[in-house]
Amino acid sequence: MGDRTKTYCRYFFNHVALYNGRASNPCCRYGKVSENQNPVAFPKQPLVSFSETFYSDTWKELRRKSMSGEYDDGCSKCYNEEKNGIRSLREIANEMMSKDKMDVRTVMKEKEKGDWSQVLDFIQTPKLTYIEMNLGNYCNLACNICSSSLSTKWEQDDLYLKNSGFDRLVFEPDTELKIEYRKEDYEHVNFIKFVGGEPMLHPKFISIIDFIIETGYAKNITLQIFTNASWIPKQKIISRLKQFNKVRISLSIDGTEKVNDYTRHLSSWETVNATAREWLNLSMQYDCFQIKWEPTLSVYNANHIPEMTQWWIETCMEIRLNKRGNISFEDSLYLEDEGDVNIYFNNVNYPKYLAPNIYPSHEEDYNIEDYCNLLTEKYYKEGRDRNMLVMKEIKSMIRKGKELINSKPKIKDVIDFKKYHVILDKRRKKDISKSLPDLWKKINENA
Repeated sequence: MGDRTKTYCRYFFNHVALYNGRASNPCCRYGKVSENQNPVAFPKQPLVSFSETFYSDTWKELRRKSMSGEYDDGCSKCYNEEKNGIRSLREIANEMMSKDKMDVRTVMKEKEKGDWSQVLDFIQTPKLTYIEMNLGNYCNLACNICSSSLSTKWEQDDLYLKNSGFDRLVFEPDTELKIEYRKEDYEHVNFIKFVGGEPMLHPKFISIIDFIIETGYAKNITLQIFTNASWIPKQKIISRLKQFNKVRISLSIDGTEKVNDYTRHLSSWETVNATAREWLNLSMQYDCFQIKWEPTLSVYNANHIPEMTQWWIETCMEIRLNKRGNISFEDSLYLEDEGDVNIYFNNVNYPKYLAPNIYPSHEEDYNIEDYCNLLTEKYYKEGRDRNMLVMKEIKSMIRKGKELINSKPKIKDVIDFKKYHVILDKRRKKDISKSLPDLWKKINENA
């Protein structure tokens, strides 16, 4: 038997991810990268209902391998991150159990030192508590880092890129959901994550939410919903979401002003900024709402980490001041229920030519450290534990960006980035040299 501390993943025992409204995966990252660098998710098992999939032979085999220390090809992304010292989604999933004092490594390596039978039983017993819903590629934007697999607005642009000799897959609009709604699927569920596309604009989002509410289990469930913040939420959405235990709105905002308007094609910074503020206002009005800023770091915003982070900090503090007369740095950014800050940086892994490291780092190393020092000077309060915790977490997140920028890209990826924008700008009648001149200048200086 291999070292199962390196293969055990909680998601095999509590999770199903709906893929494009009709197929399933053990998690959103389960898959591999093909020889041409296109991400291939598998097994993409046809999904009839969540429970049927969760107790299928495929999931049983995944659980067996996980407990036996056998590596699974579909988990290569997490394995590679752990090999490079990066905290993986597998590790995060397992660490979540520590809130219940169930540390996987301790249980698996030191169980002989005590009675761990109840904990081991918990770890090995499958129970569907977490569902991820990717409802398809319905979306109102065509963000530069996206594709037609996740946005209906990208189909013609992907076709144009492909016909221009660029390696792109073209997906047709897909909003059909081929799953059965069953009340028993939600009996033990306590967390549902909606991703897209733009899930809350999906034609069937309301009906899905209504069904879950009708099961009677909504009061036990926390929702996480990703949104591009390109539209201001309406009452028909808010009135339904309020009926759940908690609702975490994850704002996918990748930059301010011109960075947003260029990279988030069809988006307007004025609307995005107003939408972010409205969600924060709602979190002040209703305790069930938690708002988290979750940008995706890419070549486009790699040199804008300080300014967009400062925008978020100041916006959170301003909203809190207006609503509660409290301008505490740490209280404005701390999520009590999660015990964490309301910021999380994702990053582009594919395509490689849009990853953060395409941006030439150089003096940006010092820019990021200067900003970390500025945070200390402006907001640090000695002797306040939460202040120190929030400060530490934010700096850690910012320095993660620095590490991503500093890794050396392949020359081919830099060339592909330039080629990509010559073609895409022609198609969209934009000009990166005018919208993001600093980026384009540095790319050409270092190409």
